[in-house]
Amino acid sequence: MVFSAEAVIHVEKNKREKEYEEIRKSTRSPFKGMEMWVIFLNAMIMGYRKKICTPLNGTRHDLFRASTLGSEGEWLIKSIAIVEKEDLNILLDEKEILKIAEEYANGGILLLYDKIFGGAPGDPLKRMDAEARKIYAKLTGEGLP
Repeated sequence: MVFSAEAVIHVEKNKREKEYEEIRKSTRSPFKGMEMWVIFLNAMIMGYRKKICTPLNGTRHDLFRASTLGSEGEWLIKSIAIVEKEDLNILLDEKEILKIAEEYANGGILLLYDKIFGGAPGDPLKRMDAEARKIYAKLTGEGLP
């Protein structure tokens, strides 16, 4: 199942104007110039990893059409929904799948923002890479080169 052409990913308008824009535009950000869906997926992953699922409040902004994700991004979102609901039937409810993704990204965008601009020493991309390598090693029992 592919996301429908009318399916849209929403974020809180104030977070779009602050966190998403600064992450996308700042020269300090490893996401400078990247598409919003890349930032959204990274925020969603961080929210999911830390189990921070925050409902959207206030004015919503249409960030991008879900159909622009491609199959890997789409299945990442769907996989999180399956695990969250512990039921494959969630795949029949596109609206609920997107809601779950939006809520994890809503909590995760603040974590991502803090990871980039929070004042920790060093390059944020190197810190994020080191964290990803630790997670991978823990999950697989092996290290990355």
